[in-house]
Amino acid sequence: MTPAPCFNGADCIWYDGQRSATQSVWLRKTFTISDTVLTAFLDGGVDDDADIYLNGTLVYGVHDGFAGNFGPAPLDVAAFLVQGVNLIAVAAEDNFAFGHNHLFVAQLQVE
Repeated sequence: MTPAPCFNGADCIWYDGQRSATQSVWLRKTFTISDTVLTAFLDGGVDDDADIYLNGTLVYGVHDGFAGNFGPAPLDVAAFLVQGVNLIAVAAEDNFAFGHNHLFVAQLQVE
């Protein structure tokens, strides 16, 4: 499946265009950083539960069964990124008690 535009012209790494019966999903995407990482922040939200890994290290986990943003502020993830190829991986799960309406949105800003 070709990634579909999601928010503000960004590409999704998983999107089926409709409500889905899929309760759990693993998302993985590699990306390359050409310069030394000075600062990096991950911002976004998940409906409902997720673990987020950068280069194999768990950087955020939420398992409360509710939708919400990552932490009270964007996550400082500079220490987990390297110059060169990086991998973000997400294990997400929808809480079907509230219906089949899962969502994962993330934006990584690197300087």
